[in-house]
Amino acid sequence: PVSDAAYSPAAARAYLARRAGRTDWQNEQLAVQHILTNFIGTGASVLDVPFGRGRLLDLYRERHLQVQGLEKSADMIAEAEKWLGPKLAGCRITLGDATAMPYEDRAFDLVVCFRFIPHIISFGQARKTLRELHRVSRRQVLVELGERPSGQYRRRQPTDLEKMESWLYPDEIAALLAESGLRIVYKTGPLKRATALTARYVQNIGNWHAFLCEKV
Repeated sequence: PVSDAAYSPAAARAYLARRAGRTDWQNEQLAVQHILTNFIGTGASVLDVPFGRGRLLDLYRERHLQVQGLEKSADMIAEAEKWLGPKLAGCRITLGDATAMPYEDRAFDLVVCFRFIPHIISFGQARKTLRELHRVSRRQVLVELGERPSGQYRRRQPTDLEKMESWLYPDEIAALLAESGLRIVYKTGPLKRATALTARYVQNIGNWHAFLCEKV
């Protein structure tokens, strides 16, 4: 789980400043914009998990989507309210956990989850989160995951207590999503390259992609 220190008031304030100018951040923005424009109907309801400081809100507003957010950090919600101001009108941000969301089944047309599952929570929590994304979605889920190129050496899959990063091969990503009742309908090109060294593996080589899925 995310530690309390990771979302301290100072960390929440610095979150966008540290990331906004990076190429991977810009790639994600463009990818979401493309998917919303080409695959999501105007006026749809969307849940953003985790909401953070609301970096995607302008993109949702362009498509006239009905927006809600889920965020585990009260400090991050406070920073979002301060930063977005009047833009948050009509957008409810709820304090809660992605592994046990406080929403009814099929509550939203689309659920979006970026910069969370691969490197913030454990693989076991990732499975729970994907099941929750499926449960609260009526139609589609847009999720960012790390993917290891086919044929790239890997000793084993991560355990449920380890972060999944980009250790799963493409067929394993598809199986992981299918296990949660989701089928991939569109996959972006690489948004971010993962090259983190770990004590348990040789090297975490792969890329993060956005996967638009539909419920099956």
